[in-house]
Amino acid sequence: MIWLEKHNIDSEDTIKTISFINKYFETNKCCAEHPNCEHPKSQTDNMLFNNDEVRAYKDSFYKALRSFLKKDYQLIYEKAWSYFATELNNFTWHDHVNIRSNIEKVEEYSGIIYLNHSDRGTLFEDDNFFWSIKPKVNHWYIWPSHLQHTPQVGTTENMRYIIATAVGVKVALK
Repeated sequence: MIWLEKHNIDSEDTIKTISFINKYFETNKCCAEHPNCEHPKSQTDNMLFNNDEVRAYKDSFYKALRSFLKKDYQLIYEKAWSYFATELNNFTWHDHVNIRSNIEKVEEYSGIIYLNHSDRGTLFEDDNFFWSIKPKVNHWYIWPSHLQHTPQVGTTENMRYIIATAVGVKVALK
């Protein structure tokens, strides 16, 4: 199941966020191996939510996650990054499962929010189904992190900006 929840933020704040992401990327690339890494080159490190400039997105993600889970939870780990591109080609299917969570009995969830219009969404698959989401600007899409997914291949007119998350939580028993 993929949860969809609208994020209430105006377009001026979104423009400021995109500008911040561009600046943040200059000094906070995906990894130490950049640009010789295997994952997409135009993504930030996974500490994006540690910045006040994206606080509204962080807060709205956790509000959406609480709506999705319908229970309180304890946050075990958090990763959040931004990805941007116009050419969406040669991606590998992947998930966001964190191995240590298998030991700790942590439930893992991922999310994506599109910061601007894109006609290229995200593809998903599991053992029985293959589906895609049509991107809606400023809507959180949340799913269990074990689901395999990839960006939809193709070219976009404008730079496609997203914020992605992967979190581990312990859900309260009620």
